[in-house]
Amino acid sequence: MKKIRVVVILVVFVFAMSLLSISLATAGGLQQSGGDGDNAAEIAADEAGNFPPAMPNSSGGLACPAGTVTTTLYFNDFEADDGGWVESGFGEWERGSIITGVHEFCDTSPRPEPDGPISGANVFATNLDGCYQNSGATSSLSQTFDLSAIPAPIQLSWWNWHEVFGTFDVIRVNINDTTLWEDTSSGATPDWLEEFVDLSPYAGNAAVEVEYELDATTVVNRSGWYLDDLAITYCAAPPPSAPSIALTKTVGLDNSTCATSSVLSVGQPSTEVYYCYEVANTGDVTLTTHDLVDDKLGPILTGFPYDLGPGEDVFVYPVTAVITSAVTNVATWTAYIDTATFVTATASATVTESPTGVSLDTFTGGSNVITLPAMISLLALLVFAALFIIRRTQAGSQTE
Repeated sequence: MKKIRVVVILVVFVFAMSLLSISLATAGGLQQSGGDGDNAAEIAADEAGNFPPAMPNSSGGLACPAGTVTTTLYFNDFEADDGGWVESGFGEWERGSIITGVHEFCDTSPRPEPDGPISGANVFATNLDGCYQNSGATSSLSQTFDLSAIPAPIQLSWWNWHEVFGTFDVIRVNINDTTLWEDTSSGATPDWLEEFVDLSPYAGNAAVEVEYELDATTVVNRSGWYLDDLAITYCAAPPPSAPSIALTKTVGLDNSTCATSSVLSVGQPSTEVYYCYEVANTGDVTLTTHDLVDDKLGPILTGFPYDLGPGEDVFVYPVTAVITSAVTNVATWTAYIDTATFVTATASATVTESPTGVSLDTFTGGSNVITLPAMISLLALLVFAALFIIRRTQAGSQTE
């Protein structure tokens, strides 16, 4: 009987100690942060960000001298308003949408219309729901611009679709009452066309009137003239470079990768944590030298030479600290173009104390991990079961 008792107790003890060892090893793994805490800061560049493509140049290919860029003085697509254009004459210039699939009738025959605007929903046209006035009617759409401070070259551009009774009916663009563009063709254009007028001779002029005119001389009329996306562009020096950066700081318990949160909850005294600092160049110039200072950890980078181009980002990790109490620390990243031109950004991270101990949420395993309190309860249950078996065995022996 003593042999049975010894065997049962030995089996229970071995099993319990095995589970206890597993539990302690698991708990140690949760608390262990890894690394020696003396790793030098490591900097690595991510691939440059992908930028969206540039919008089409509404100037229609204005040739700018070296050192200048195309600059827009005026643009209107007639979506929000009439853009300052004034209608006069008998052509009934109107701003609005094109109703596709409905043909206008002029001189008892159906006439074509454009399928839709070149952009948005609205256009300016000579009568959106009928044909233009005929028999000597002249209609115009005009606006005056101040070019007194605008250097040459200057260009007027617009998109148009038209159908007029050519030769007898004419569409033209007048600049200060001088015709600089004219079309006398018959029939509808196959699609929207972009047209241009050189306004360079009017550079420095404070009052330049641009007039779109349709002159109808006979009793025959057609669908008319449709305008969209009118622009005046010129060449100017590019705007000054504007350095800009954005800093992100995170904190975690894994020394092999950056955490995704700037807040971490720990409960184990003297927990080792790892900070990660990531900076992105959100400006339009390359930054060549970098400083990184943490108000609690001190200087991390000083005069670090690294070419960080526009759209690129880099990160520094792991920066190790032993946390003995709740703390919030602030980092400041300074990036330089040269010794006199620089930009800064700040970011913070917070470590808080948890009353329930080290959180398991940041580790794999989830509910399958056996915690130390649970292990103690299991051990007590096994010991109770063993004692119950021994008592039953003793009772059986006495009965015999």
